[in-house]
Amino acid sequence: MEKEYMSLCLHVRRFSELSASEVYEILKARFSVFVTEQHIHYLDEDDIDYVSTHFALRRGDTVIAYARLFEDTDKDILIVGRMLTTERGKGYGKYVMEQIIEEAKSRGARLLRLHAQAQVAEFYEHLGFHTVGDIFIEAELPHILMELAINVQRDDVQCTKEMKK
Repeated sequence: MEKEYMSLCLHVRRFSELSASEVYEILKARFSVFVTEQHIHYLDEDDIDYVSTHFALRRGDTVIAYARLFEDTDKDILIVGRMLTTERGKGYGKYVMEQIIEEAKSRGARLLRLHAQAQVAEFYEHLGFHTVGDIFIEAELPHILMELAINVQRDDVQCTKEMKK
């Protein structure tokens, strides 16, 4: 699937649908942000890419915002990982996350979960995520678990005309 946004194109694909050049551009963006810019030393190829849906906002062939979405062991929980933007402050990351939230809703997930770098937790809070637990170290940086409840049935809240009186 492809969507146009501000003369950019969002590519949403399962790993098996990605071309070799698309995989290369995604890995190049991840390396640029996480290794070069943030000095994180980690093994990026963790096999989760194979079972993920990849959201790559591109200008031509260049990935400028990216995240992957995959199922937790609990099938109605989806996890967001490797969220990045190469051009900050332009709304690209927000757009990608909004598309991921819509995708999670369409899949019937009840919860969207991610490990946010602590310094950008506020970004996710503006999207409706809340923090769970304490800060922990992951990939040499402080992170916090964040969750967003979606597709939640509220059986405990019912309001009829009689109850409103």
